[in-house]
Amino acid sequence: MPTNTVLSKLLGSGDCAISTTPGRLRLILASQRAGSEALQLDSSTLNDLRIYTKARICYALGASKVAGAVSQTNVYDYRGDDRPGHGHFGVPVSSVEIRLANKDDGLVGGNTPRGQIVASGPSVVGGEARLGVEGVFREDCTLAYA
Repeated sequence: MPTNTVLSKLLGSGDCAISTTPGRLRLILASQRAGSEALQLDSSTLNDLRIYTKARICYALGASKVAGAVSQTNVYDYRGDDRPGHGHFGVPVSSVEIRLANKDDGLVGGNTPRGQIVASGPSVVGGEARLGVEGVFREDCTLAYA
């Protein structure tokens, strides 16, 4: 983590945005379990948390049959959504392949594909798992609930 140097004291305000002292919150990892009844954190709530805590936030979609996250936002992902109550879970992680399927197991397509989330890959128990929730790939390639 960056610390104050002579050069940063001369050129900047004297304080780094990130400190090395213990007790200062720097990162919040939040997740939503697929199919749970908990409310999803929307874009405005995540931005409010960033402002109030002065910390970076990663938000992920998790599932019991997947080791780790299914998809996750990056630390500096500030993409918003105009619809209240909606947010996104970021892009799929490297160990998971996500496809969207309709009820007949057929693939869906279009500019914003929508269907049941099916995860596969080395971090998925049994190689493939239906998460039991409807998802949509937005135009910026991020996964969100439909």
